[in-house]
Amino acid sequence: MDDIATFDTGTVAAFAGDHWQLPLYVTVPTSDGLAKRQFDTTRFADAIEATEQLLTEHTPDSVWLLHHASLVDCLCPVTVGVLESRLARTASTIDATFVTWTEASTPASDGIYDSVVES
Repeated sequence: MDDIATFDTGTVAAFAGDHWQLPLYVTVPTSDGLAKRQFDTTRFADAIEATEQLLTEHTPDSVWLLHHASLVDCLCPVTVGVLESRLARTASTIDATFVTWTEASTPASDGIYDSVVES
């Protein structure tokens, strides 16, 4: 089975008065098991940096961005675009396949992914 790293959202968002907060989970396979990190959307830049570092250190075969639609619903599309482009660049650098799951109502940029799965 391939080594698969995931960037995933939680299932429950919280409204913080003027914006949504969504938990973010990064899981990367390592030689000792899994490296796991948890963030939320208020620390989005930290989540991106940590994910890039983990991917570069452990070089999985695939990088999956899960629940794309949830990210777009809670963040502006430009912010999600930054995440997508950074993960795509890192996946390309480590020669990993970049995949996302999304909904037909929230399409992903097909050109940035190796595969887009609509649920």
